[in-house]
Amino acid sequence: MFIFGWGPRETLMDSGQFDCPVCQAATPFQHLRRRRWMTFFFIPIIPISSPHDFIRCQACQSSIPLDAFLGESAPPARLSRQALVGMICGLFSLLTFCVVSLSLPNALCAIALGHVALKDIRKNRQSVDGRSLAVAALALGYPALILSSFIGWRSLFGPRGFAGNDPAGAVAGATTDALGDEGTFGVSDSPNEAFKNAEYAIASKRDQPAGRGNSPQAIRLANLFAERIQEVSDEVFTSDRKPLLQLSDGEYLTFCELHPDRVLFLVHVPSYRKFTGDTKRALAQLAWLAAQSTAAGQLQGEAKLGVGLRGVLTYGDILLGTAPASSEDAVTPFRAGDKEDLIAFFLAPAANQPHPTPQADVDAPLLAESNAAAASSDSIFDPPAPGSASLAPGLPSPDPFAPQPPTPAVQPSLGDVASAKPIASAAPTRSRSTPKIDFVNQISVERVATIETASWGTTSLALSPDGKWLAAGKLDEKLALFDVASGNPIGQPYSLPQSGQVTAVTFSAAGDHLIAGGYGGKTFAWQVTPEGRLTNEQEAFRFDSEIVALTTSPKFAFFIGASRRGTVAWQPFGANKAQPRLMQQFQKEVHAVWLPASGDEALATDGTRLVRFSLRDGAATDSDDLGIRSARLASFSRSGKRLVVADSNTLHLLDLTPVPNRRSIKLPRGEMAHGLRFHPRENWVAVGMRAKVALYDFDRAELIAYADTESVSYQTNLDFSSDGTLLAATSDSARASIQVFRLTNATP
Repeated sequence: MFIFGWGPRETLMDSGQFDCPVCQAATPFQHLRRRRWMTFFFIPIIPISSPHDFIRCQACQSSIPLDAFLGESAPPARLSRQALVGMICGLFSLLTFCVVSLSLPNALCAIALGHVALKDIRKNRQSVDGRSLAVAALALGYPALILSSFIGWRSLFGPRGFAGNDPAGAVAGATTDALGDEGTFGVSDSPNEAFKNAEYAIASKRDQPAGRGNSPQAIRLANLFAERIQEVSDEVFTSDRKPLLQLSDGEYLTFCELHPDRVLFLVHVPSYRKFTGDTKRALAQLAWLAAQSTAAGQLQGEAKLGVGLRGVLTYGDILLGTAPASSEDAVTPFRAGDKEDLIAFFLAPAANQPHPTPQADVDAPLLAESNAAAASSDSIFDPPAPGSASLAPGLPSPDPFAPQPPTPAVQPSLGDVASAKPIASAAPTRSRSTPKIDFVNQISVERVATIETASWGTTSLALSPDGKWLAAGKLDEKLALFDVASGNPIGQPYSLPQSGQVTAVTFSAAGDHLIAGGYGGKTFAWQVTPEGRLTNEQEAFRFDSEIVALTTSPKFAFFIGASRRGTVAWQPFGANKAQPRLMQQFQKEVHAVWLPASGDEALATDGTRLVRFSLRDGAATDSDDLGIRSARLASFSRSGKRLVVADSNTLHLLDLTPVPNRRSIKLPRGEMAHGLRFHPRENWVAVGMRAKVALYDFDRAELIAYADTESVSYQTNLDFSSDGTLLAATSDSARASIQVFRLTNATP
C-alpha cells in the first residue's frame, strides 16, 4: 500500500480562445498550473516545488509558456498560508483524535482555515495558490472533529464499568463481596460495556501507571503483573521491536478485572504485530506464568483465571484456566479461548444481583449462556481434561498421572517464578483429576530418569550417543547439560546471547562434539570432555532466520543445518577449517536434513518436496513431489532410506526407493503430532503428543506403545540414544521436566 508519495499535479486556472502560434488559427486553450506535491493516501499534502504556469492548446496539445502568451512577465502565484496552516492542524488533529483536548481545537482550526483559504483562492485565482492544501485541511479536519467529539461525549456521558486508577471511583461503585470486605471488588452492570471500557482503559498510556482495574486491589495486581511480564520480556525478547510511536509507551498496559471467584488480566502488548508465531507462543507462556504468580493466593477455591493478549486493534492469544491456591501451589495448565470468553469475567457475582432475572441493560442472552456455562461441568473456566482437543500448549501440572497428587514438598513452587514476591495468602492445595492411557503396550517402556529444569521452557534437546549426557536448549538463550543417570546439571548453563533461544542441538556421532543453533540463525560447536563439559567453542555459519534442524555426519567431522526460510548449509567442525557451503532449493521451512556415511549426496525436505543434492557444490541432483500439502514435521531414518512426515492428524510413512512408496496412519481422534523422531533401528517412529509419546511400528503401520510423560503439555522435543534403548522427551512449557525412558522388546 502506498501511504506516502509524490508527483506532479495540474490545476486548471482559466480557459478561453487564443491564436495558437503552432496551429496558426484561433483555438480553445486552458491555463494550467503544475506543481509537484507530497501525497498522503494520494491526497496532496505539501508542495515540494514552485508553481509553473503554462497554456495548453486544445487542438494540437502544445504547451506554451505563460510569459509568451501574455507578452510580459507574469507575477508568481503565492501559496495560501491559511491553507497550509489548516492542513497541518487537520493532520495533527486526526493523529491525536484520542486526546480530545488536543484534537478538537485543531480540528476546528483546520475546518475554519480551510474554508477561508478556499474563498481567498476563488477570489484571486491568478495570484493565490493552495487549493489542494485547503481541501486536505477540510478532509482531515471533519473526520477528526467527528471522532474526537464522539470520544469526548463517551467519556462524559458514557457508561463507566471500571474504576481505572481512581481509588475513589473504585470505592464509590464497590459492593460487599463474598469475603465480607466492602470496596474490594468492583461490580459492572453490563458485561459488554465493562469489557469495552476495559479495552479502552489499556488503549493508550495517558501518563498513568501501567496497571488499571475495577478496584484498588485489582489495580495493585495489574501493576504487579505488568511489572513482572515487563521484566521478563525485556530479558527474553530483543529491544529492537520498539517503534518511533507507541500508544503504550513500550509498557504492558494491563487491566485487572477482579471478583471473588475469578480474575482476568487484559494486556496491551507493545508492538504485538511484530511478534512471529514462535515468539507469540513464548510470550503466551510467560504471560501465563506471570498471571499465575500474581494471582496465587488471592481468591477462593477453584478460582477462574484468564489472560487476554492484544495489540492496538486485534487479540492474539487468549488463555483460560484456574489460579493457584497459594504461592506454594503448582503451576496449572491453560487452554486457548476466544474474545467472547473474556466477557464472562465481567459478569457481576450472583449475590450482588437483586433479582434472578438480569437488568434491562444487561445482555440477557449472553448472561444466560454464561450462567449455564458456569453451572455445567464443561465451563470454559473448568480445568481442561487431558484428552480435550481444546487444551493449548500451556504450563505443566505436577504428576497428574500419579494415583494421588504429590505432596507440596515435591511440587514446583510459584514462589521463585517472579522477581517480586506475590501478594500471597495461604489456601489448601487442590486435587486434580487423574487421566489414564487406555492402551496395552506391546513393548516395555520404563521411565529411568526425570530431569528437572529451571522455569524457562526447553526448546530443543539431544541425547549423547551413549546415553550418558543430555543437552537442552532453553528459551532464555542458554544451553544446559545434564547427567542422565543422576539427573543433575553439569556445571552452569552456557549463555548464548548471540544465538537467541536455542532451537536446535545435536551431538556428533562419536559423542565428542556438540552443535547448537538458535533463533538468531547462528551456530556453535564445542568439544565435549569425558566429564561432560564443553570446551573450545567455535562459531560456525549463520543464517538470516531461525535454525530449525541440525544433524552431524555419521562418519566425518562436519554437520548440516537448515533454516526457517529454506536455506541449507554444511561445514566441518573441530580441527578442520573450511568455509560453509549452501543449498537454496526451498521457499519455506526445511523440516529435516540427512547426511550419508559415504558418498556426497545428501537429503533435505520441507515435508512436501524431497531434494537430493551434492555436498560438493550444493547443486540439486533430484527433486520429488511427496504429494503432502500441509506438512508440519519430518524425520529421516539413519540410513536415509525411510522418511516419516506428519501433517495435522496423519503420519505419512515413505520408503525412499526409486519410486517412493507411501502409507498413512491416522492419529487417534483429537491428537496431533508435535514432535517426530525416527528410531535408530529404523523400525519405529516416536511421535510427541499431549501428555505422552506414541511409538509406531513403521513396517506394520500400527501403534505399539505409549510413554507416559506425566504432563498435560505437548511433547515437542524428542531424541533417542544411538542404540535406541533410551528415549528423552519434554515440552517447551515452563517448568516442564525432561523424561527419559528405556525401551525393550520384552512383552510387559
